[in-house]
Amino acid sequence: MVVEELKGTQPQAAKLVEWLKLALDEPHLLKTLGAGTNLGVLVSGPAGVGKVTLVRAVCGDRRLVTLDGPEVGALAAEDRLKAVASAVQTVRDGGGVLLITDVDALLPAAADPVASLILGELRTAVASDGVALIATSARPDQLDARLRAPDLCDRELGLPLPDAATRKALLESLLKNVPAGGLDLDEIASRTPGFVVADLAALVREAALRAASRASADGRPPS
Repeated sequence: MVVEELKGTQPQAAKLVEWLKLALDEPHLLKTLGAGTNLGVLVSGPAGVGKVTLVRAVCGDRRLVTLDGPEVGALAAEDRLKAVASAVQTVRDGGGVLLITDVDALLPAAADPVASLILGELRTAVASDGVALIATSARPDQLDARLRAPDLCDRELGLPLPDAATRKALLESLLKNVPAGGLDLDEIASRTPGFVVADLAALVREAALRAASRASADGRPPS
């Protein structure tokens, strides 16, 4: 997916594009103005709203090193630290963006014996030339507050629940290659408040399966 195809999050995408361009492509402009070139961003929003999709779309062809927060967070303390240190070294070696998904699973608000060491590794990444840190979270209130320090993720982008117009646009995108004649997307959008893109995708999949089952039973192609 490219930035132009994002639905309902264009302002946040534009801001992230701007931040990455300045920090990674034009750091000399920031230095000339006496501003720091470090970039750490926390992208928050409800589960399934498209946080990682937005980051991947914005990064485009940039080198992206990804850490799965829940997966790494489930490791033993020593292995957690090793995984983070390895990812940090990898992104520093070639430059790019270090993305940590669901960072609250890796750095929860509850005390953790290696949290300070993990934060230290992330500081090293943010302080490195040509490197940016982006972390996503659906539960920013359950996140170690130290991640929001000025030398870590000092910027935040919040993604909202899609409104009815955005839900319709998402449905149009999801149904682009699906036979869906006669569907009233305005009606569906109005009846799905609180649905995020993941919910709408599941709705489309379920509808497609039902249509396929009916077509199979009737011996005719789906329409």
